Amino acid sequence: MDRERVQIKVDGMTFYVVGNDDSSYVKSLATELNEKLEDIYKRNYHLNQTQGLILTALNILDERENMKAQMDAAANMGGDSKKAYETVEDLKKTRDELREVTQEFKQVSDANERLSAKVKELQQALKRQEQRNTDLEEQVAVHERRENEFKRNLEEAREKSYKAQLEVADLNKEISILREEG
Repeated sequence: MDRERVQIKVDGMTFYVVGNDDSSYVKSLATELNEKLEDIYKRNYHLNQTQGLILTALNILDERENMKAQMDAAANMGGDSKKAYETVEDLKKTRDELREVTQEFKQVSDANERLSAKVKELQQALKRQEQRNTDLEEQVAVHERRENEFKRNLEEAREKSYKAQLEVADLNKEISILREEG
């Protein structure tokens, strides 16, 4: 393979990388490095460019060491196939348990959504009923006012009727007196 010269930008700086690697691979590495730098700057906004680059490099080295440790642990397990098999089986069991828990969570979540919808429906029904109650209370108040007015009018009419009966009685007496005189 011929050596290629690839232009990349890292943290705003332009670099030329010469090597046997495919240019798209080199550019993808630069993109990943820029993403890591952006993440560092977001979490540590007070860093200058050099500090950001050094901290990112330390994080990448730490990731590499962790991967090495995991690979060593996996290689050590490879020698003990029974232990590796048990670990795989334990992982499968854990995966299945997680699936069950996830399924139960989904069922609970679905039930919660249905209950929330029912609660909203009942709240709306309650609001409608409260409005009906308010309307009926207003109608009762109107009827009570009308009833009180009717009672007052009835009492006034009784009073007028009584006064009219007294006047009629007085007039009848006068007529009787006038007939006797006349």
